[in-house]
Amino acid sequence: MAVRPIVVVGDPVLHNPTVPVRIGDDGALPAEQLAVQAAKETTEPVLRQLDQQARQKVAEAEQKSEAAQLAAEIARQLAAEPDSPKDRAQVAGGQAQLAAGAHVCLVFDPAACPELVPVPFFTDWIGPRIANIFRDFKAAGASANWLHIAGNALPILPFYQKIGADIGNFDYTVEPENLIAAVPKALCLDGNIKPLAFVEDTPDMIEAESCRLIDSFASRGGFILSSGCEIPPEAKPENIEAMVKAAKRACFQHG
Repeated sequence: MAVRPIVVVGDPVLHNPTVPVRIGDDGALPAEQLAVQAAKETTEPVLRQLDQQARQKVAEAEQKSEAAQLAAEIARQLAAEPDSPKDRAQVAGGQAQLAAGAHVCLVFDPAACPELVPVPFFTDWIGPRIANIFRDFKAAGASANWLHIAGNALPILPFYQKIGADIGNFDYTVEPENLIAAVPKALCLDGNIKPLAFVEDTPDMIEAESCRLIDSFASRGGFILSSGCEIPPEAKPENIEAMVKAAKRACFQHG
């Protein structure tokens, strides 16, 4: 085994370029150097992965902290102003509609979805404010109160009746079977054909989905067939017609 000084470029972990490295006559590195190199190649990907996971966890923690701070600030504002101008405007608008001959007013609050705010935030802050609005609607002669919160509202739908809602919309992300098991029968439900389906699907597909929903609620009752959210302006008229056709046929079949 000969000792020859060599210069190693770009690998300061394995070699110091100024230190002679013992190599064999055939130019091969000694076993201990090969072992160090193999260990380095094995551990480096693991260390990189651990570093990425650590950075991701730090980022997630920072996001949760920011969300908690935002929720606390909103809660503080709600506590400081329980009767906000927005609430008063919504009540005034509903009262005007009822005075003009409307029977039902709908409160639409997509920002109250559990995918955006925690459930306790809805039950402790948003829900009581909606309850006040519904109370004023009933006092003005509303036959029923209708609440629509977009997205997966399943965790808060059981609370709708407690805040004065008589009808609750459920979006297309909520499975009817899960909803029926969680919500009291006294709450009428409406939904939940995917809005984009009215644009992209065929009338036969819309009719099939309508029939599936009607059958799902046949034993429960208290169901209004509708879209899961809005019906887009680009919806095909024949698709809306197909939903209405399915509803009319169900009326004859189920009485």
